[in-house]
Amino acid sequence: MNDSKSIFRFQSAARRLRIGASRRRRGFTLMEVLAAMLLIGITLPAILNGISLATQGAAMAKHRVEAATLAEAKLNYLVVYSGSNIGADSGDFALDNHPEYRWQVQTDTLNSNVTDMMVVMVTVTWTERGADRSLSVTSLVSSVASGNSSSLGGFP
Repeated sequence: MNDSKSIFRFQSAARRLRIGASRRRRGFTLMEVLAAMLLIGITLPAILNGISLATQGAAMAKHRVEAATLAEAKLNYLVVYSGSNIGADSGDFALDNHPEYRWQVQTDTLNSNVTDMMVVMVTVTWTERGADRSLSVTSLVSSVASGNSSSLGGFP
């Protein structure tokens, strides 16, 4: 009789261990894994596209800032060192370690009742993503020659 009771106890204990083990064995079902994969498959391309657009936007902004800085520096150089003798000219910024940027100067006279002024426009051009981009900076310069002060708009 002791043997049958001990066998019954052993079977009962084994059954409890199996039930307890299945309750403790927690994992993901196939549907949960498929739903997670679907969610990742939908959102990951959108996230990567957003990162790509942000990188392209940053590169475009960097080029525009560099072009504006180079155009302003070229315009200041022309006004200070050429004065009223500024003429149409072009070149690149290879000496300034920016060979990918090219510049072009255009001038036009602006006759007003008060004084003769000259419009000076420096256009910087570069190639970005296979297309030419450009940025222009314009200034007014006095075309009346009176020493070095004429290049600064007539002010000492």
